[in-house]
Amino acid sequence: MKKMDMVKTIELIAFAVIAVIAIVFVVSQNGRNVRVMNLLLWLSLAMSFFFIFLDFNFYSREDAKYEKLIRDISSDPMTKIGNRYSIDSLIDKYANLPLPADFGCVVLTLSNIRSINDAKGRNEGNAAIRKFSLILKMASVGYCFVGRNGGNKFVAMFEQGTEDSIGHFIERVTEKVKENNADDSNTKLEFEYGIAFHEGEEVKEVTDLISLADQRVGMRTLEENGGKPETAEEI
Repeated sequence: MKKMDMVKTIELIAFAVIAVIAIVFVVSQNGRNVRVMNLLLWLSLAMSFFFIFLDFNFYSREDAKYEKLIRDISSDPMTKIGNRYSIDSLIDKYANLPLPADFGCVVLTLSNIRSINDAKGRNEGNAAIRKFSLILKMASVGYCFVGRNGGNKFVAMFEQGTEDSIGHFIERVTEKVKENNADDSNTKLEFEYGIAFHEGEEVKEVTDLISLADQRVGMRTLEENGGKPETAEEI
């Protein structure tokens, strides 16, 4: 902003100088030299267009910087999908409002992240999270918002959801994971998920719906791992 203040100050001084020169000239010449007066007029117009051009370019650059800042704030730095901030922003949109009838939620976890970290190290674990994030991003197109809620946990929110759209999203994720695992050179990915949609009057807000979907992930993992679920790990 200091740079912008300096530019605007220069503009003001330039216009003031031209105005003073014009006034002095008119007074001293008593309006007889029309050519010089026209020259001053055209000079002031040219300066106006020039400074408008500078302002337009400055504001365009500032707007681009602002958009980048918003993307950086809303994007998880490792996976480049939505982060906790963007998840919370969407939740805040429905704060203290009744749960919309068409709002759905899927909570997903990369359930074998601990075994990947133990066998291949955290770098490979981070790579697996990035790969799974890319899969979620591709699967979400046209269906929902998806973000990383920390560690190996992800949230997909359907603002105009249906059972079919949620089902198609899960099918897309499953298909992409199978394609990844079919290549022996890739780290195998395993995921769990919980769905919450049309849950009745006991689920009153969006936060309740997300919490319920999260609980259902835990129950699925618990059943399949004999009572020892893998927990989310901060990477």
